[in-house]
Amino acid sequence: MAHRFWRNLQYVVLFTILGAVLGVLVAYSQVGQTAAAREWIRDGATDGLLIGLLVASYVFFFERWLLKSFLRRFQFVALVAYNSVAYVVLIFIGRTIGRFVTGTYDDAASILEDRWLFDSLLWAFVAVVPVNFVLKIIDLIGARELARFLSGRYHQPRVERRVFCFMDLVGSTGIAERIGDILYLAFVDQFLHDITEAVLASRGEVHKYVGDEVILSWPARRIESVPAPLIFLKDVRLRLLQEESNYRERFDALPEFRAGLHIGEVVAGEMGDLRKEIVYLGDLMNTTARLVEACKEAGSNVVISDELLSRLSLPPGMSARPLGSLALRGRQSELVLHALSLSETG
Repeated sequence: MAHRFWRNLQYVVLFTILGAVLGVLVAYSQVGQTAAAREWIRDGATDGLLIGLLVASYVFFFERWLLKSFLRRFQFVALVAYNSVAYVVLIFIGRTIGRFVTGTYDDAASILEDRWLFDSLLWAFVAVVPVNFVLKIIDLIGARELARFLSGRYHQPRVERRVFCFMDLVGSTGIAERIGDILYLAFVDQFLHDITEAVLASRGEVHKYVGDEVILSWPARRIESVPAPLIFLKDVRLRLLQEESNYRERFDALPEFRAGLHIGEVVAGEMGDLRKEIVYLGDLMNTTARLVEACKEAGSNVVISDELLSRLSLPPGMSARPLGSLALRGRQSELVLHALSLSETG
């Protein structure tokens, strides 16, 4: 929670500053040279700062955090409409407060006498609808993924060194049969929601959801000073322990995961015609998937390659047990593996 709070606070500060700058530009476009430079800079900056503060606070602290569970019930179009109206209301409130602060408004009647009010709200609505639409698209494909498509980073295939973690839910078939497929989908969705904070804290990336499996990744450079994947696993375990009563009450089932971790080189690039996505290909992907299967043989929830573990320091509450060299299905050479144990208390 702390990581998400500070991350969102940084976004709020950034968008508040951007709002002040945009407010100056909007004010100048309305009054031009008819007002003293100091006056329109003051009015525009005040309006923009307050609007940016209110809208950004709503987006990052309420829409995308505190109210996220509630807003997830809305369908795509309804959510865009709801948030667009909310943004316009916040823009109106911020603009009105700004005008009172700068002395442009003297009383409530001044609001209705403002000849720019209707134009400002109309342009605000025209602006927030596409912005809201883009934000929802980002929720669908991810901010990093969208940035990579726009920048063309993977338009041409490239080789990268990465850490991958394949995480799978244990006993999924039995749970689904007992609680039903519809409730099981909500169960998996809740699990993915609960591990989000751990992903953010470790600066990991969700590459793909495959049924009840999630594939996560970290650039190799990110583990040079911090054992990010291990911290992620530890945070997930603690989070699930905290939410244990909620899972029992809602689903009468507890999520338990198996995870395989490995490091190596992959080829990354855009793929597809009707629907494009960024994919990672290579032996690393196949091997890491096999490590999840190796968890059963090892009697452990987490199996990690020696190549990766040798580059990481174990965080408190975590221990490693050598498994020796194992032959994995689909792989000719054997791989030295370790089983990781996660403390119940952290």
